[in-house]
Amino acid sequence: MRNAIFFAFCLLFHGLFWQQELGINAVIFAFLLQLFAKWDTGFTFHGPVEFLYLFGFLASSFGLIYYHSIIAHIALVLVNLVYLSYHYGPKYSPLEHAFNAALRAFQFRQALLAEPVMYSKVTRQKVWSYLSISLLPIILFGVFTALFRAGNPVFKEWSQGFIDALVNMLPDYDLAWLFFMILGVLIIKIPLLKKKVFYWLLPESNFVIRKLKKSYSYFKPLALKREYRMAWMIFASLNILILIVNIIDVNSFWFGFNMPAHFSLKEFLHEGVWALFVSLLLAMVLSFYFFRANLNFYPRNKIFLGLAKLWVLQNGVLTISVALRSYYYIDFHGLANGRIIVLAMLSLVLVALILLFIKLQSARNAAFTIRWMGLYLGLLLSVCSLINWDMITLRYNLEHGRINEIDVDNYLYLNPRTYPYLLENLDRVALQIEAHNTNAERWISTQSMAEFEANLEKRMTRFLENEAKQTWQSWNFADQKTRAQLMEYQKRD
Repeated sequence: MRNAIFFAFCLLFHGLFWQQELGINAVIFAFLLQLFAKWDTGFTFHGPVEFLYLFGFLASSFGLIYYHSIIAHIALVLVNLVYLSYHYGPKYSPLEHAFNAALRAFQFRQALLAEPVMYSKVTRQKVWSYLSISLLPIILFGVFTALFRAGNPVFKEWSQGFIDALVNMLPDYDLAWLFFMILGVLIIKIPLLKKKVFYWLLPESNFVIRKLKKSYSYFKPLALKREYRMAWMIFASLNILILIVNIIDVNSFWFGFNMPAHFSLKEFLHEGVWALFVSLLLAMVLSFYFFRANLNFYPRNKIFLGLAKLWVLQNGVLTISVALRSYYYIDFHGLANGRIIVLAMLSLVLVALILLFIKLQSARNAAFTIRWMGLYLGLLLSVCSLINWDMITLRYNLEHGRINEIDVDNYLYLNPRTYPYLLENLDRVALQIEAHNTNAERWISTQSMAEFEANLEKRMTRFLENEAKQTWQSWNFADQKTRAQLMEYQKRD
């Protein structure tokens, strides 16, 4: 039965996706995989947490059909992968499911099919043994052959005949199709494998467990005290350092920001982002290390614990400073995909800091932080797939007050579904190009409105030609609506 389902999914994968773009085909295929996983687990509902997974799956499916955005594509693939694994291990976290589901696709010790057909377990073990022995020598032989052919023309001439003969021995098939079907098999294997293996799992408990020494011959009574003193000095010095940075930031641009002449807002933002991420990473590493075990229960750790919490809170202040840097940058130069990603990352940082503070307050372990961070990341992706970011970016930038500071080139790289609205506001684009030409320093490549319209026309034509090649498998509401609007615009011209 499972083998029949396996072959059916392979045929369906070919029929839905070969030479097609992702559209309703991805939603149909993902839904059928989820349906199989539900059937395979006896249509069991695993409690309220499953509503979050279901929401993510439905939200990303809707975003893919209605907006057809890149974030919706990514969200559907990742959420579907995690949800498929969730059916077989509901007590595990999203990051555990993502990691194990991906590894499960490349698990070759089980039979390729769901059930052995014409070979026994002993035969499979022999085949795997031969493959594991010969794979590395074959790869190294190919790598060094390529290196010697590149560096020695005589060897290249001698080996060409052998390579030509080897190629002629291969059957005449489409390599692109072969790799396409291999990808399909790897995806289908995730729910179809009969034995679901979880290779990496977090500790079941969310709390730090006090370690008791059983052998006193190896016990160092001063080791914990020394570690405490070292940690105290580290957190005290880092708190002073970050306090100085936060005071400078608050005084400089928290309550009013006057940009000096020849000031680079781009560097201003990037420096703040890198400083924040490094500081957050350092905060997590130090907190996970020093509060991994018995320092949580040290009798005189209240001051030290307070310093660690203060360090986390000060990182929160630093996050607000970076958010303000992003606001000033967007207020001056408008929106772009990278700036939206920075804002999303800042929300991740804030959640990580909140979880880190809870960890310190309640003696939680690293597994607690990782579990909740994975859940928030999945929800963030799902919610973002329900928002038309490219249209928000286009509207905001077209209505921006500083018309000479908007990146007009970026309009051409937005989702083609924004083109109809862009065509209605070409007069605004013309004003922005003219204003930019008066700047002392030009940093957009578009020289004139005629050049912008020519590039836009090329992209519109390419989009319509590509749409004409697609069949029902690639259908989505966003493309259908855009195609009708652009064709109507061309008729008017």
